[in-house]
Parts: sequence; structure tokens; C-alpha cells
Amino acid sequence: MEPGLRLAGRYRLVERLDGGGAGEVWHAWDQALSRPVAVKVPGPGRAPGGHVDGHVDGHDDEDAGGHEELRERVLRAVRVADPAFVTVYDCDRAPGSAGRPVSFIVTAFLDGETLAERVRRAPLPVPAALECCAQTATALAAAHAAGVAHGDLRMEKIFYTPDGVRIVDLGLGVPGEAEKGEAEAADVLGLGTVLAGCLERAPAPDQVPEEVLRLGERCRAAETERRPGAAEAAEVLVRAHAAVAPESFMATAPFPMPRASGDTSVLVRRPGDPGDLLDTGDEAGEGNPGRLRDRVTVMRVAVTVTLLAASLATIMAVTDLLDSPGERAAPPRSGPAPVTAAPDTGEPESSFPRPSMPDMDALERLGELQPIVEGGRASGAIRSDVALDLDNTIGNMLEDLASGRTSDAGPQLQRLREKIATRARERALDKDIADRMTEVLARG
Repeated sequence: MEPGLRLAGRYRLVERLDGGGAGEVWHAWDQALSRPVAVKVPGPGRAPGGHVDGHVDGHDDEDAGGHEELRERVLRAVRVADPAFVTVYDCDRAPGSAGRPVSFIVTAFLDGETLAERVRRAPLPVPAALECCAQTATALAAAHAAGVAHGDLRMEKIFYTPDGVRIVDLGLGVPGEAEKGEAEAADVLGLGTVLAGCLERAPAPDQVPEEVLRLGERCRAAETERRPGAAEAAEVLVRAHAAVAPESFMATAPFPMPRASGDTSVLVRRPGDPGDLLDTGDEAGEGNPGRLRDRVTVMRVAVTVTLLAASLATIMAVTDLLDSPGERAAPPRSGPAPVTAAPDTGEPESSFPRPSMPDMDALERLGELQPIVEGGRASGAIRSDVALDLDNTIGNMLEDLASGRTSDAGPQLQRLREKIATRARERALDKDIADRMTEVLARG
């Protein structure tokens, strides 16, 4: 596999992320939906469940039966309803760089570090370590309740993100011959190892509740019958985290637990889960500028609605203030009005929200740039990684303008002009494309 390759006419590979083993993990761009994704290409030579250099190993590229087994594993995994598992978008088979068919899995792109990397960089405080492990255990309990084992749970398979943990490769590492109980016990052993790794070198180790230490020992027990179930482990960890960090969101929010392996309440199907998502047809059409214009149109409508709502709220607030008893102006009297100091209420003067008007001209120009970038990427006039960078830059600017985070687009537009000029000098995009984009930005 190499950068620039487009799988299934849709997923363009941008940068390889793994360490160079037989299995490959790529940062890619979904051209149909204009979003970054991760593409995992299992290594050749084994049935699903093997491992090469820490990545999920797959099947021989020419083995259609192996692909069907991989697809079945993915279908089972995506039916587990827990947000800690990374979202799977697609599982397909398409010609690779050498023209031979390869299987691949497409997931949400996680821009962050694994839990192993995070702990190596700096020890986790005890509350953060317990929260990570509680989220992991709860996700594992949901998977086991749905009849799915992870098969290779370790810190390298867990991403540490601002939104909580994200677990990759659910169900792909289970040996084909493994019994259900055996696979689940192996997951609990992995959880115990993750717990030990998170608490290693943690500051203030005396904060770790005794029941958590006992839980870790049980999870890592050599005898599988001594290990607790994932649901029991989750209950202990959530309770322990709430004890050391009672103010956290996780400790105070409703937190339903799968209670038994036969509990099917976790099999909630969410919008965007399997079925249609595993169909890789490019309905939007490659390089379709209409889709990008629609995005800008929707953003403009959202901006208009937001401003109208904010204006209405301001008018109502002013009306309420004027109608409040005791705050109306006194009738004019003859002679100069006495000068009196306003009573000090101890509160700042009231100020009403004043929504900043977005620069509609800038929105218009940025909207015109997106089809140019998309068309340049499709035709090869813009290098794929540069097109990805430009598209992300333009998309971020649109969101900043629409949300009101940016009121003056001038500096950002100037930086975009400079970026285009630099990429043109590097011959990463054709001069004609650069001239068209610069001309659009120069208007207004």
C-alpha cells in the first residue's frame, strides 16, 4: 500500500500510522463524505485473530472466505452499543497497490495517543486512571453482554481522548477456536493488565481504594475461574472512581450497567450503525461540488437561525427589563434633576448578548474554494495530503465564522493565501488551481 492509493474508489490513503508490520493502519480521506478516516489493512497469511507487530492480522488477500469471516466479525462488533468503541464505517475488499484484492476496515480517525503512550509520557493521577479503567470495563461488559469478546485488550488498543477512552479492534483478535467463556476471561485478564499499567507510578497511590487493588489481583489471576466478570469489574471501578472524584461527570451522570451476560438491553441500534454503512457505494459521486455547496448552504441557514434566535432573546430581555416595576423612569420635574448615585447591588451592569454578524462574503468565498479543492484532488492537480490539509483548513474557517468564534476573517484568509502560494511553489498543486483559488480570495 502507498500514499495516494484510492480503495473502493473512495478512500484515499494519506499517511501510514503503524510501525511497518505486516498489518497496515493508514490515515485516509473519505472522498464520498469529505472526512478523515482510519483504514486498517490486515496482514496476509493467517485467519482473523492472529497478530503481527501489535496489529490485527488477517487472511490471505486472495482468500474470499477469509474476507467473509472478517466481515462477520465486524458486523457483530458494530452492534455493540457503547460509545467507547471506535465507530466502524465500512468493511470491504478492493485491489491494492499490486492489483491483488485486499480486505480493509474503515473507522473513525482518532487524532490522539494510545493509553500506553499517555502513561509513558506522564503518570496518570489516580482519579483519571480509575476513570479510564471504569470506561473500559463498562464497554467490555456491554460487549460481553452482546456476545462479543475483544480478544486483544491492552493499552495499545485504547486511545486516550478528551471525550474519554476509545477502544479499537473490537472482536478482531479472538482466536477462531476460542470458547466464549475463555475469550471473555482473556479480556478480563487484559483489563487487569490495563488497570495495573494505568496505576503504575501514579502520584498519591494511597488514593487507590483497597477493593480496586483486590480487583486487579483477581483480574490477573492465573486460574480463569477466579477472575470476575466484566460487569462486576465495571461496577467496582465506577464505584471507586465516584469515591475519589465525586464531582466528575462520570461519577454523577446516570451510568447504566449491563447486569448479566444474557442482558440484551445493550443491543440498541443507533443511527449510522451497521447494514447500510457496510455498503461502499459512492452515492455522492466523486468530486461532486454540489455536495460541498450544500454544506455551505446548510451552514448559512444555521447562522441565520442562530442570529434570529439570539436577536429575539435580546428583544424579550429588554422588554422584560423595561416592564419591570420600580425600574421605570420618573416623570420629569421642573428644575434640574438631583444627581444621585446608582445603588451598588454588588453585581456588574447587565449586558445583553450581542451576536456578532458572520462575514457572509467570507463564507461565500470559502464555499467557492471547496469544489476547487475537491476537483483538484480528483484530477490529481492537488497532491492528496495537501488537498486534505486545505479542505480541513477551509472547513475549520467555515465553522469558526458560522459559530461566531471568528468575526474578522481577514487574517485567516491571508494565511490561507500564503499557504496556497507556498504549496504552489513546492509544486504540490498546479499553478492554474492556485491562481483560481487566489482569485476567489482576492475578491471582496
